[in-house]
Amino acid sequence: QPEFIIGPHGKPYLENGPHFSISHTRGAVALAIGENNMGLDIEAVRSFHQRVPERIMSREEYDWFCSRGELKRDFFALWTLKESYGKLRGDGLNCGFPQFQVEPVEGDAYRSVIRHVQTGQPCASGFTQPVGEDYCLSICVPPERTLRSAVIVPVTLADMEPWMAQKKPFRWL
Repeated sequence: QPEFIIGPHGKPYLENGPHFSISHTRGAVALAIGENNMGLDIEAVRSFHQRVPERIMSREEYDWFCSRGELKRDFFALWTLKESYGKLRGDGLNCGFPQFQVEPVEGDAYRSVIRHVQTGQPCASGFTQPVGEDYCLSICVPPERTLRSAVIVPVTLADMEPWMAQKKPFRWL
């Protein structure tokens, strides 16, 4: 039986199992599984407090965001990339969002590089994809790896009911 271990910042992992990352939001759950470490975030595209963007974005990101009309989809593309980077690192929302900047890969609407604002060093490769009109999903992997695509399998809550009714051998964090 695989054993769940909690990392120093609270990230769960399997001692001898595959790497994984889990995220949830209103009406959706996302799970990434792979041979290498990754971070995943999914968010419902919704309203947000007007002061949040300037608190989580670098100056350059904030200028870009404002120049595009402060679109919800743009905000959640940046948010999910930054949160998935925090999950990759293992410290989630405590990673210091404004210290890292998302830079789109030229010619690819879905891929980006996460860089440290002060040093310019690449910290992660990111992949963002809308999930219908209502959700935004991002995955980050270490900078030496490139994620070119993601397979998204829609699952409804009705599909999950038999699994949810079972006793769980572990507690969700």
